[in-house]
Amino acid sequence: MAIKQDYQNEASISASLVEVSQGQTPQAVLTLQSQQQLLKLLQQLPHGAIKYSEAVPGLVETSSNLAAVSQAASSCSSQVEYHLICSTRRYSSPLLQIAAAAQEAGANAKHDEAYPGWNPDPSSKVLQVVKQVLVEILGKEPKVGAIHAGLECGIIGERYNGMPIISCGPTIKGAHSPDEAVNILTMEPFWNATLEVLKRLEDVRC
Repeated sequence: MAIKQDYQNEASISASLVEVSQGQTPQAVLTLQSQQQLLKLLQQLPHGAIKYSEAVPGLVETSSNLAAVSQAASSCSSQVEYHLICSTRRYSSPLLQIAAAAQEAGANAKHDEAYPGWNPDPSSKVLQVVKQVLVEILGKEPKVGAIHAGLECGIIGERYNGMPIISCGPTIKGAHSPDEAVNILTMEPFWNATLEVLKRLEDVRC
């Protein structure tokens, strides 16, 4: 099979053909036209990095990923429905592409609200204060960077346009998984650093 050839070195991917006897034929199957529409839709959906940040080299700013495809229960026993889930980050361009591809395939598209991001500002006065405090309390220079993700800070930033935002905190491992844990030894230093940052920001005009 062509698929096996293309992914022969991918241990996590497997493909097989199973012969089904007449008595095992499912009640509902995709017609040839439906198969073609579904496959075309999968090919047209945006997937991967779409735009990179102009402020931070190499940082993905806009992306869309085809996260899941599943067969769903239909109100009509003679029909088969499929649900496709896409995970998008930043801006509306992926949403417009998804909606257009769905419309062309005769499918319905809807999107839920998600955590927004915010533009990194390396020259932020708040960032300079936080860096100085962390050096004094932790005894080492903090690593400053940006990631392609959403956070509650972005929600606040949407409601208070222009507010300088940074995110920092104790060491966390396995975030959003059953193994998520925090290094308890990093809690107190960051608590003390937060209190000191708040004191110093009283005199800072952003």
